[in-house]
Amino acid sequence: MTGYAKSWQDFREAVGDDADLRVAEHRDALFTWLNSWGCRITVKGEAQVKDYLAEWYEQNGDRLVDRSTGLAEASDGDLRDVADLFDSLIADMQCSASTRSLRFGPTAVSKTACRR
Repeated sequence: MTGYAKSWQDFREAVGDDADLRVAEHRDALFTWLNSWGCRITVKGEAQVKDYLAEWYEQNGDRLVDRSTGLAEASDGDLRDVADLFDSLIADMQCSASTRSLRFGPTAVSKTACRR
């Protein structure tokens, strides 16, 4: 098993069947996984990003496409919803970034916003 596959397996074991970004341990597992894939979220901005993600998930978690829906089976509406969530999270993270230390860019967002 590659390091990337192992890190995904570790993430899934930590969060169970459904990641809930309102849960601190799930956010911690997400950051461990994202950083293992090269997203490199800085420690200086990590607490602020985690707090924001919890708030964002509270408002948008129910709009995420169910993980049982494969990409090939996703409807146009599902894909539009994911695109809208991606765009909103990117925009909100950029607006929240008062300093360059807050780094949660497009790659991290795409891995976060695509599935619950």
